[in-house]
Amino acid sequence: MCVYRVRMTQTLNIESQNHDDIIYNFLIGGDGNVYEGRGWDAIGAHLRGFNSDSISFAYIGTFKKQKPAEKQMDVTKLLLEEGVRLGKLSQDYKIYGAYMLDPTSTDVQSDELYNSFKGWPHWSEYVAQ
Repeated sequence: MCVYRVRMTQTLNIESQNHDDIIYNFLIGGDGNVYEGRGWDAIGAHLRGFNSDSISFAYIGTFKKQKPAEKQMDVTKLLLEEGVRLGKLSQDYKIYGAYMLDPTSTDVQSDELYNSFKGWPHWSEYVAQ
């Protein structure tokens, strides 16, 4: 199911939104798998004004009222650790929800996803302008 959703997202991004590829750096499925979109070294197209300064993780699922799978959160921690180890993320990286940077973002329907991050040491409620 997650592979299908990744392919659908890629098709939407390319055919309907005129991007050259999927817009996210990584997608994280409820099955606990990480699907590489643009990867660590390519600039994403996920959030106008922030693409060159960020790495995007898209979560497969609906999180308005349902928490993400524990596997999704566990693999997110591993992916972040790997990003630091590879030197792709600074050790003092910050985690933001897209809605915090762009209030028109569609992810405002992801309340439970963001609630899952709130206790994490790198989560930030403050966005420096």
